[in-house]
Order: sequence, then structure tokens, then C-alpha cells
Amino acid sequence: MTRPPPSKTQAAVLSIASGAGLTLAKLVVGLTTGSLSILSEALHSLLDFIAAVITFFVVRISDQPADANHPYGHARAEQLGALAETALLSITATLVMTEAYRRLFIRPELPEVGVWSFVVMAGSIVVDLVRVRALRAAARAHKSAALEADAANFSNDLLSSTLVLIALSIIVLAPSLPFIPPAVTSRVDAVAAVVVALLAFRVALTLAWRAVNNLMDAVPKELGAQLLALIEAVPGVLPGTTRVRSRLVGEMPYVDVTVTTDHAASLAGAHTLSRQVEEAVKAAHPEADVVVEVRPGRSEYETQTRTVRAVAARLGLDVHHVNVLLMADGLQVDVDLELSSVITLAEAHRQSETLEADMVQMLPEVRRVAVHLEPRHEHPRPAVRHQETARAVRLALQEQIAVDRILRVEAALTEEGAVVNVRVLFAPELSLAAVHAEMSMLERQLRVQVPGLNQVRIDPELAEPVPQTVVLP
Repeated sequence: MTRPPPSKTQAAVLSIASGAGLTLAKLVVGLTTGSLSILSEALHSLLDFIAAVITFFVVRISDQPADANHPYGHARAEQLGALAETALLSITATLVMTEAYRRLFIRPELPEVGVWSFVVMAGSIVVDLVRVRALRAAARAHKSAALEADAANFSNDLLSSTLVLIALSIIVLAPSLPFIPPAVTSRVDAVAAVVVALLAFRVALTLAWRAVNNLMDAVPKELGAQLLALIEAVPGVLPGTTRVRSRLVGEMPYVDVTVTTDHAASLAGAHTLSRQVEEAVKAAHPEADVVVEVRPGRSEYETQTRTVRAVAARLGLDVHHVNVLLMADGLQVDVDLELSSVITLAEAHRQSETLEADMVQMLPEVRRVAVHLEPRHEHPRPAVRHQETARAVRLALQEQIAVDRILRVEAALTEEGAVVNVRVLFAPELSLAAVHAEMSMLERQLRVQVPGLNQVRIDPELAEPVPQTVVLP
């Protein structure tokens, strides 16, 4: 049965305990033999021990849940812990390099090498192997940057301990190997210490680079392109309008997405699209925290007239008589805006300006917008039937069209004038444009011939097709 990886705290405690034991053993042997390479390893292990203590507290802080001051949690404490390890490694390497320079160029020394020198370094390798495996397993399981930094640090210790063993072996074997000059033998320990210090610098730079990138919200370059492709493949997202921002807090990805969809979509439709985008991101990154904003936009295939109506609908405004005119200097939009008859002109002007601004933003090719304000009556208006006006309208119509096309004429008097409703027959095969043109002509003639008309509404009805006579042979 596979043993589960240790918890973050257990891995940190294991690192502390092993670091304390190795530091003490290396320090005793190094001071006894005078080996700089072993003393450098002891100093290295001492700082490893301090780093392990820092890691222990860091992982405990990083596991704390989000609060009012830290809405993204405390996971970045692990990056601060990694920076602390970087500083300690750099100090260690600097001290070792300083002493190595003295022994290489000023006063070379040949350390005393005994059995315990080999025992402590071999034991160090075994202990480092155990804790590197434990730390890597815990780092992978818990996505911990601090434990990963510890594992990288102790992996470096494995290599440096191996180099020290090689240096000690050369010192022991040098008397029986005449081709190795004494000048080399007296300096091989310092050379090993230099290599250990250089390896420490390398690990420190790697840890620092990774920690600083995480603290500065750096993410893999390919992540943005991958997320963009996943999101724009979601049906309903307008192409080329997606914006994605991502950050890593510890190892937890946070993704902020802004997408644009058809502005005629309902609130429920926008919510559904938001959920689909979130699911698309989580399909590739299940642990991600995703926030999606859906904005209204215009498809490249949408007509300008539909855009005007959609903009008005999004603002909760009623419009009619929408005309988009192609002028020499660009497009012009003429529209009638219905507003409550009881609001002030200042409020009506504000709503009109808002409509104009949104239309220009959505239709940058438009050069001019003309909005005609019309009062909308919210409640029934008093009115009475007026037969005289109805007869006058019927007579005026008979001068323009055949009598049998006029189905009904009704007129009502209001405080603002007469309201006329007419039902007229039209051939079913006529286009809507042709029918509208004739209705507009009839309305103009009625307003000229019948004074006092406030509104004229013509309702087109289908004329029965004339049956064709079939001639039998």
C-alpha cells in the first residue's frame, strides 16, 4: 500500500530535526579535523536549519484562511520564506568563498581527515536523500513553494556533500599517488568548498527568481494564450473581445475574465454564458478561482438598426421610427424616443444624451444622431367618438383609393386632437416597403385634407386573392 505524503507541517518538522542533527555532527567533525569543506558544510547545514525553522512558521501562516485584510489568503507567505532562504544561502556562500580565497592564495592548509569525516558526510548524504524525497512529495501534494524551495536546497546539499567526499578521498589517497603534487593536496579542500559555495549561489538565484516572479504575479507565457483560446471557443462570446488576467497566489491560480456577448442577450443568458466560461477554464485548471464579467457588445453581422434598438432596450428606453441614413459624410441615425409625459425636460434630455452616447460608442461609424422626444401617456386619456371626423376621413380616402378597399374608419376626439384608425385592404403579394410607402402617402393626404388630426394609424389587412377561372379544353 502506498504511503500518503506527509503534511506540510510534518515535512517542515522532519526538515528541522534532520537539519539540527547534521549541523551538530558536521560542526564537531569540521572543528576537529580543520577541514574547510566540512566546516562550510556545517555552516551550510546551520543555515539550512534556520531556513527549515522559517519554513515551519511560513507553512503555518500560509495555511490560514482568507480574512478582511488578506482576501486572497496568506499563501504568499511561502514566497517570503523562499526569499529568506535565498538570503541565508547567499550569506553562507559568501562566508565560504572568503575563507576559501584565504586558503587558496594566502595560507593553504591540509586538514586532518579521519574515519569520522567520511562517516558524517556519508550520513549527511543519506539524511538529505530521505528528506528531499519527503519534502518533494509534500510539495507536490500541497503545492507548497516553501517546501519546494527546501527540497531544492537539500538537493544542492546532496551534490555538495558528494564533492566534499571526493575532496576528502583525494587528501587521504594523495600520499600513495605521487602524480598529485602537495600544492594540489593542500588546496583540494578549499576548491571543494568553492564549488559548494558556487552551487549555493546557483540555488539562491533560482529560488529568488521564482519567488520574485510569483510576488510580481508572473505567470507562464503560454497560460494567457491557452485561456484565451478556451474562452473564445465558448458559444456566445464575440470573437476578439475577450480579456484575461491571471495571477498565482502561492500555487492557487486566480483568473479574471471579461467577455463580450450580444447586447440583445437577456440577463439569464449572460449568467449562463458566465457559468460556461467558468466551466471552460476549470476544465483545464480545476483548482482555479474564476471571476467572469460579461459586457454587452455588437456582432460584426448585426445591422445598425438592430443595434440602435438593442442599445435602447439595454437602457430600458422605448424607441420607434428608427432610421439609419447613409449620408456623404457617414451614417446618420434618426430615432423617436418615448418618455413619460410627466418628467421634466432636463431629465428627458439626460436620457436622450445617454442614448446618443451609447449608440455612438456601439456604432463608431455614425457621424450624427438625432433623437426626437415624444411624450408617452402612462394612463388612459379621455376621448369620445366623433362621426363627423370619421366621415371626413372616409371621403378623403375615397379620393385616393378604391372604396372597396376601405374596411373601417374610426375617429375619437381627445384634448390633443383627433385620433383616427383606418383599416385598408392591400394585396398580399406586396412587399412591406411598398405597403408602408402607400400608407405614409395616405396619412399625409389625410392630414392635408382633414384639419385637427393628432394621430393617424392605418392598419393594413390582406385582400382576398381573385380566383382564377380555369378554362377546360
